[in-house]
Amino acid sequence: MLMLSTQAGYCDLCSRSIKNKDEVRELMVSGMVQLAQSLQCVCAQNLIRRVDRPGMVLATEILIGTLAISNLIRQNRTHEIRGYMETGQAERMHTIKQDMASLIEQGIIEKVEPSEVKEILETKI
Repeated sequence: MLMLSTQAGYCDLCSRSIKNKDEVRELMVSGMVQLAQSLQCVCAQNLIRRVDRPGMVLATEILIGTLAISNLIRQNRTHEIRGYMETGQAERMHTIKQDMASLIEQGIIEKVEPSEVKEILETKI
């Protein structure tokens, strides 16, 4: 299965018979180019228990499809995206860890060890 982006703003999963590895590479490059051209924003979110009062608070991770992000995707340098997110505050981008650090600083959620962050984010409510 390969994920191919469309300009309509959603992703299509396509399953087809592939004859050779060159065809796979061609499809992947085509998909990356389409994604780079159409990506606007990606938002991940998670609810975390509050410590300041009963209830939950939303922690988010935002990726904006800037020209720099599009170029990273097009050049298959996606491993560099997180770094751009961490420094992309002018474009209103941030990682979930940055958002959680802000919530801890405000006294809304409890301070956690970095090793516990993944566990908290994977906890089902």
